[in-house]
Amino acid sequence: MKNVSKLFNELRTRQVKLSTRAGANVISQKDLSIIKQELMHALVEDFKEILKEPEFVGIYENGVVVELENEFYDAFTFELNPKVKSLEFDSFEAVENFNREQKIKRERAEQRKKDRKAQFTNAQRKRKSTKK
Repeated sequence: MKNVSKLFNELRTRQVKLSTRAGANVISQKDLSIIKQELMHALVEDFKEILKEPEFVGIYENGVVVELENEFYDAFTFELNPKVKSLEFDSFEAVENFNREQKIKRERAEQRKKDRKAQFTNAQRKRKSTKK
């Protein structure tokens, strides 16, 4: 992804105009739009290099759309809609929170599975005891 890499390297030293919103510094809407457009164009150029004809990549109202051929279902279509997060956004905390929530969901699903199995086993025992 040479175009995205090139953009990221340039962004590491780019200065943007800041605004104040609710007492916090935020990147101006104009600069946010410019960065998003640049990223979408870089993604499109990088995908064009790796996709085969007649696979498709382009920019539309919701972001970047990629259509990837599939021998069973004609194609898979993906939408990539990059968002430039606020300067206050804590990436590490967001990832940790997401992983923690996913772990809790997996544990709950496993517990529900165990509970259903236990209910089924108890129901079988009850049926056997009433047959005697």
